[in-house]
Amino acid sequence: MQTPDLQAFASDIGLANEEAAFVKELNALRSIFPPQSLRNKQFKKGLYNLYQLQIADMNPFMLALNNQNWLKTYFNQFLDQGFSLPKLGQAKLVFLQLAARPLSNEYLERVLDLQLLDDLSVDRLQVFAKAHPMNQERVIDYAWVAATKTSDQLWKLGVDLLLHLPPGEARPGVGDNMLYFVNTILPFFTGRFAYRMTADRLYEEKTRIKDWFLSWEFHEFKSIEDLPEDDPYYEVPYEQIVKYVPEYILWNNGMKYGNQTRVYTFNSPGFRHLALGGSIRKGPDQRFYTRRMARTLVSLPYNFPYPDFDLYLYAFCESLGVKGLLHEWLQDYVSYPNDLAAAKTTLDRWNPIIQKLAQLQLQNEPTQVAQHILGYVYHCLRDQEGFSLQGRSLAWLQGISTEYYENIQERALERERIARERRELWSVHRRKQWSWKPHSKVKPYHVKPNEEGKSTFRIVELCTKKALDREGAIMNHCVGSYVNSCKNSATSIWSLQEFKNEKWYSMITIELVGETIRQARGRFNSAPTPKEKEMLDRWVKKEGLEWALWA
Repeated sequence: MQTPDLQAFASDIGLANEEAAFVKELNALRSIFPPQSLRNKQFKKGLYNLYQLQIADMNPFMLALNNQNWLKTYFNQFLDQGFSLPKLGQAKLVFLQLAARPLSNEYLERVLDLQLLDDLSVDRLQVFAKAHPMNQERVIDYAWVAATKTSDQLWKLGVDLLLHLPPGEARPGVGDNMLYFVNTILPFFTGRFAYRMTADRLYEEKTRIKDWFLSWEFHEFKSIEDLPEDDPYYEVPYEQIVKYVPEYILWNNGMKYGNQTRVYTFNSPGFRHLALGGSIRKGPDQRFYTRRMARTLVSLPYNFPYPDFDLYLYAFCESLGVKGLLHEWLQDYVSYPNDLAAAKTTLDRWNPIIQKLAQLQLQNEPTQVAQHILGYVYHCLRDQEGFSLQGRSLAWLQGISTEYYENIQERALERERIARERRELWSVHRRKQWSWKPHSKVKPYHVKPNEEGKSTFRIVELCTKKALDREGAIMNHCVGSYVNSCKNSATSIWSLQEFKNEKWYSMITIELVGETIRQARGRFNSAPTPKEKEMLDRWVKKEGLEWALWA
């Protein structure tokens, strides 16, 4: 065994010899590559990686004695077969990177024979260089079989799709599949959407076309997980599938229901049911659908302008005569639990209310007026058994909701006046009288720390009358009247807050009865957004809480 000093000495000799040999290799390449390219740092690095690959088994002490020009010999093996190296500098560099990967000589010869790298645009060349090796090989396969078998436009589209496939889907043979898809299957989609857009416009939607390609592959090769090969879905011609599935689902790979849950995604049981010509009402989805709801969903345009809508709720409201802005407003107030039976009960209670609001054409009222009416209706529907709008006019609703919020404002002003007077006499004794102990089991929650390690969102308990008054005034609801319930420990009030501009801002007020969330509402008693609901669900899971039906 060599001593450490001898080991270091041998290593230094090896590196020096390798460097000298590589410089000699560069000089030998002047007849193949322009001298300026050999001085380019990135190009030289590519050559060095290839050089190291060539001498991987060479004894470093022999490099200085070996007169063979490894790199020149390597490139000459292609030139001697009549191939030309790429013309563009960027294309030459990508070819070096492919060779140093190493890519097999068969693939490299195809790249040169097709002049593939020179045919790719600068943008595509950059994507190709960064792509996974499996995707690069599939592009070469595709280019080899598609060179004379498809139009230039579809050839480029196929290349783009293969470059952006998940590496796990870039299996051998997928290039042949892509050629068949763009020539034979894609026209079904262009035909389906022909009345919406031109083929050129559709070809710009590469992410969607990639999803269509993968869906077609699963169908064509009967490879859907847990679906037997004799399933009727596999026997349906794909042209028929494109024809039967509603255009919104076909374009968006499904649709979003409550809490942004996606249903009818490609190859799912619901999608297969629709592809076989089945009705939404009779599919595997156990939600309740009326005929009008089903008709609304299957006729949604591919570019439905409200991507964040709960489309089940949209169809439910549409079937009850809702139009215009009322759809958007109701999305903030009507929510239903995941349990299907409880969801039906919730929507059954809303049904006559929504019909009445649509009949009164609430969508034509100013936003502030409509928000007041909906906030009042929500509270009544939640707190009054058998609440009904039968026989009520729009004028009555405007009057009573205005009175409702004026009372809230008056109580807030009165509380502010009293608080102002009491602040003058404030003492430790009085402070104790208007505050209470925090919840004995549930803890505050801090989420999403920023780069400085500070929380950007938090859920905190409001344990003083002052905090409740401030929350009620900011959020325009009646939480300020919960003081006695909080003091008696019958309930606790919490606030989801966001930190921005060096201050905490209230987003959602939460009423907790024991360890059950009775309600969680935003400004004017609006429902939490999906993002806010997600943060609340994290707290619920961490603290072992439960949601009440009407939360």
